[in-house]
Amino acid sequence: RSIGTVLYIAPEQLLGSLNQKSSTDVYSCGIVVFEMLTGKLPFLPGSIVEMWQLQSEGLKKLPSEIRPELSPAIDNILLKALAYEPEERFQDVLDF
Repeated sequence: RSIGTVLYIAPEQLLGSLNQKSSTDVYSCGIVVFEMLTGKLPFLPGSIVEMWQLQSEGLKKLPSEIRPELSPAIDNILLKALAYEPEERFQDVLDF
């Protein structure tokens, strides 16, 4: 059973998948890091269905577009942490 705040959970949690791995936690950590660095959440859905759609489309604004002093390397790290497909993310928090 998945629990969590919709704004911070991975797509597979949102869909109720029973096959959750460490990469699920990486996704949630990626949301927190994005918010810490930019002061904004990467996705602001009006519903759970819209959240899934936004997640599947990926980031619309990179962290460096919100805060230009951030390195493009940060963008790449967060793009990987927030990849829609679990196997495309860092596979554990230590790698992240």
